Amino acid sequence: MLSVAVDVTDPAGETIKDQLFDTTTLSGQPTQNAFSDTATSTHISPMFEQTLSAELPIFSRIPVLRDMWQLEHARLRLGWTYTWIGEVADPNGSIVWESNPIDGRFLQLRTQRSDYWQNQFNVGLNWEF
Repeated sequence: MLSVAVDVTDPAGETIKDQLFDTTTLSGQPTQNAFSDTATSTHISPMFEQTLSAELPIFSRIPVLRDMWQLEHARLRLGWTYTWIGEVADPNGSIVWESNPIDGRFLQLRTQRSDYWQNQFNVGLNWEF
């Protein structure tokens, strides 16, 4: 096993530890890197969702499937759902994660809202007993 000694003191006499991000408050006083920020806000986004579905008794018309007793009372179910939500804030795109408190750069919130939409398709079997 190779062991290497590392000197963490730079020529100015400061240690690298002094320049690391340190938010401890063990001494009872915040360090030069400790900070806090609070803000609250409320936003309501409009939402629209529509589902269309159909059940088709097609198994009795397909040659091989009409002879299967498991599909005797089954129907094919097809569906589509559309969902739209307006003015949604994405946390991954709204928070600027770059931070270096020693240089005066802290986490920032830049809310960017955009529309969110999705399509869903579903296929299934419906049995009546």
